Amino acid sequence: LLQYGMRLTAMPLHDATRDIILLNQQRLSDVEVNEELEANNEQLETMGKDLVKEHDRTEALLHDQLPHTVARQFLNNEDIEAKQYDEASIMFTDIPQLSIIVAKSEPKQIVFMLNDLFSRFDRLVGFNDNVYKVETVGDCYMTVAGIPDQVM
Repeated sequence: LLQYGMRLTAMPLHDATRDIILLNQQRLSDVEVNEELEANNEQLETMGKDLVKEHDRTEALLHDQLPHTVARQFLNNEDIEAKQYDEASIMFTDIPQLSIIVAKSEPKQIVFMLNDLFSRFDRLVGFNDNVYKVETVGDCYMTVAGIPDQVM
């Protein structure tokens, strides 16, 4: 009404025009609220889908970082007790004379070489459920076999 320079007091009390204007304003207000609700619903649905994706990525990362048995216990909110193992196999790898190779190569070549080497190790580790990749730092790669599921 202010937009058109009108006031409710300027309209007769018992005129249908006043009721029509008030009903129209109420309808417009309801339409705005419904549009906001629809936008919020769409945003919530998108956020829900993103949350599911992140949950799946988090679980995959957890399985990559922990032995499968431990990751499963963790996801099921089970107690994870520290254990002692009488026997386990540990493999450390190191690239001999890496400093010489680095000095003669481009940084991009070093990254590709390490990525290729560690991807091959990851594939080999992936073939055996009893081998667990502990860490990759620089040119070092460490795996453990026999824990937490003992291999006889």
